[in-house]
Amino acid sequence: MAVSAGLIAFGLVVAVKPVFAIALVLAGVGIAAAVTRPQAVGFVSIIALGLVPVYAAPAMGPLVTHPSVLAGWLAAGGLLLLVYLGRSTVTLNVVDLAMVGFFGLFALAVLFEARERGEYITLVFSTLGPYLAMRMLVPRLDPTWLPRAFAAATLLSLPFVLHEAITGTSLFSSLEFNPVEAATWGESQTRFGVPRAEGAFGQAISLSQFAGTAMLLALGAAVMTHRVAVRRIWMLVIVAGAAMMALSYSRTGWLIFGVGVVFIALAVTTGRTRARLLWTLAAVIGLGATALFASGLSETVLRLVNDDSLEGSNDFREILLQRALRGEGIAWFGLPDSPLGAGIDGAASSIDNAFLAIAADWGWAGMIGLIGVGLAVASVLW
Repeated sequence: MAVSAGLIAFGLVVAVKPVFAIALVLAGVGIAAAVTRPQAVGFVSIIALGLVPVYAAPAMGPLVTHPSVLAGWLAAGGLLLLVYLGRSTVTLNVVDLAMVGFFGLFALAVLFEARERGEYITLVFSTLGPYLAMRMLVPRLDPTWLPRAFAAATLLSLPFVLHEAITGTSLFSSLEFNPVEAATWGESQTRFGVPRAEGAFGQAISLSQFAGTAMLLALGAAVMTHRVAVRRIWMLVIVAGAAMMALSYSRTGWLIFGVGVVFIALAVTTGRTRARLLWTLAAVIGLGATALFASGLSETVLRLVNDDSLEGSNDFREILLQRALRGEGIAWFGLPDSPLGAGIDGAASSIDNAFLAIAADWGWAGMIGLIGVGLAVASVLW
């Protein structure tokens, strides 16, 4: 009887609100998958990073409805349920404590009325769920799980990035279902007079950071494996990530990759593993250089090395840094309307620096919280 009543009720929902019914079905499937296969849900959350732009997710108050965030919360919920049922355990570490401090310091901006409560809810919702998911998934799974997830996301994103670079238009531009986010992330960028690839990230620097992270994970997986064929596959993933970074015309991803390579080299202690690292890097550089020159993009991409070619960008950052060091536009607990970037680069008032933007919006206290998380992660990895 109860089942029949439930089916009748669901049928009425389908007839009256079909979209809501679809959402219910997807939520049910997601919850079931999160409990039985949380690693699959976590895998999907990473794939969605490279395939779903943030402006494609409809607004729902302060909550972020991007699939990566929702999948992260589902995976985290499933894993926490397993912990509650006694089928799994979690041991707190210094990164968890740093995250508590991170959210606490960011909350000060709300307490001192520098930021709205809704902004803080957005920050927590978009950060906490994915963090909990990865925090509990990665230690439980094979070391190659995370590299494989990023590799899949990179290879799936690459055709869209190549199309954008060739045609100058993004296939994601038709998915601007969230006008507020589209106003921020939907605009195209140029450098050296050519469009910068943005992919689903809506920002060339974000694409570069994602590609740099994927390259580092692939390099680590290539060094760990003893199978030559598998190592070659990882090398192709690194080259694919390098192509995405090159087409973004951003130096940030290259910096991430370079620093990461140094840390990997320091962590490699055996002669045989060190040899694999050197041979892998040499092969990747050879393949990448060949592809770069064959594509005819070498001259444009190599201009990133020349600071004179980026004089406007460098001047912009220099002025921002000088203002920040003088305390102009930055307070301990943030400012409602920071003037840090006002009047620079024409009439622009944006702050083209992620770290200074955090300091301007959430204050030095928030910046300290972010640095604390970074130091905690470094201590665990080291």
